[in-house]
Amino acid sequence: NPTDETADPVVVEEKKDFTYTVIPLDNDFSSILKIGERGILIGAGKKENKAKILQYLGKNNLQYLDAIIMLGADDEESNIYEFAEMKLTTKVIMVNPDLEKNSDNFNIMNRLSEIKTKLKEMGINVENLNDKTKVDFINSTITGYLEKGKKTASLVIKVGEQKILIKNEMSKEKIKDITNVEYDAIVAEEEKAIEEELLEKGKPRKLVLYSKDRLIQISKENKEKIEKYVKPEDIIEVGIESYAKMDMKRTEVILSISKVEVPENERNITHNTRVIDNSKPNNN
Repeated sequence: NPTDETADPVVVEEKKDFTYTVIPLDNDFSSILKIGERGILIGAGKKENKAKILQYLGKNNLQYLDAIIMLGADDEESNIYEFAEMKLTTKVIMVNPDLEKNSDNFNIMNRLSEIKTKLKEMGINVENLNDKTKVDFINSTITGYLEKGKKTASLVIKVGEQKILIKNEMSKEKIKDITNVEYDAIVAEEEKAIEEELLEKGKPRKLVLYSKDRLIQISKENKEKIEKYVKPEDIIEVGIESYAKMDMKRTEVILSISKVEVPENERNITHNTRVIDNSKPNNN
């Protein structure tokens, strides 16, 4: 009843500027989703890349994150602790795999539960990332896909009509969950094969490839398969020399996806160029 005073007001979601950046790292993955003035870090990266990640949060004017998402059960946790210590976020969304019971998996689950406990002790709100977990962030929806037996989740980020897929390990059967839409960009690990069905049905405008192991070259067969569906100029390889940046201003209807060259002097940053410190009390 519209006259009922307890009825919630209808909130019209105003469009905000939207940016998604895959940070230029070697043998690692970390990315920033920013909508309006707020952000989420997807992948906290390895310890040695902490400074670079902080630098890119600084470039995005993010002093605080709504959440950090940990996608893989084998991901390093040290940056998550460090960022929590720095009061960079109060929420961590952690992969919660459904694994067969064996000693290796017992160790994985044990480690994840230790990370959770430690984060909770630090005052962090920890949420599980399961299959089909939905995270609402401003005017976007982030959906997790985590297949039984797999240790790393995939994510679909949907902002308005724009869709970005961060693709990780999936069986042919599970791929069907994510091939019912077309993507502006698919972000994937270069060393892992990308299913033909996903390229054919997902029709990515751009393919963003990052590496977790530079020693493994992308196979010729894999490259040919990709180029059947994606033009070479629409493939962006992320490393310390270049990265992918996707932008959409609120006045625009289409996501611009570009490759950005990293200036020579910024390629090997290992110290904190700009320290974000939220731990000091405000002197009011």
